[in-house]
Amino acid sequence: MPLRWAFFGAFSAGLLLAPCYTLRAQPANPDTDPMVVGTDHPRLFLRPARLRLLKRERERKSMRWQQFETLMSGNAPMPEPAFAQALYFQISGNADAGRQAIAWALGPNSGPTPDLRQLALVFDWCQDLLSESQQSALAGRIQQRLTQTASDQSIPAMRSRALAAVALFDHVPQGPPRELERVRTWWNSRILPALK
Repeated sequence: MPLRWAFFGAFSAGLLLAPCYTLRAQPANPDTDPMVVGTDHPRLFLRPARLRLLKRERERKSMRWQQFETLMSGNAPMPEPAFAQALYFQISGNADAGRQAIAWALGPNSGPTPDLRQLALVFDWCQDLLSESQQSALAGRIQQRLTQTASDQSIPAMRSRALAAVALFDHVPQGPPRELERVRTWWNSRILPALK
């Protein structure tokens, strides 16, 4: 594994393993109650306490932060460029990095089948930088990708669908709550029985 991927992986590993506590279902009957997203952006992985810890690493100039900053300032190729740029923006406040993440998400660099997970993270983490037209275009691209991947029942696909639904929850009527219900049904019918 090249050294830059190892550093980037080490820096982001703690972030990606952090749970996302934005979904709330009423405790009475969690299988039928609607799921609601009740937090402001960023709502995916970067809850306030987690973001404070990451910013503290920057302030302390920890070795992990220095390595990440060196990779970003040196324009090192990243395996997930939009994820890296959006994360760098959230921690450092560097708006140029956020704009690069948005440009990737809206441009041809994301490819004919863009990574839904990265699109959702950019939409959520770069919300403060998105113009109305960019927000609308990116929400449209995410919805299009949700439609394109509707038949994929793999764990990574369902994870990405859940992240996209949470990111779009109060921006697109109807779609995100339906998508979260679909993910919950998939979990209850396929994953839960296997765990039992």
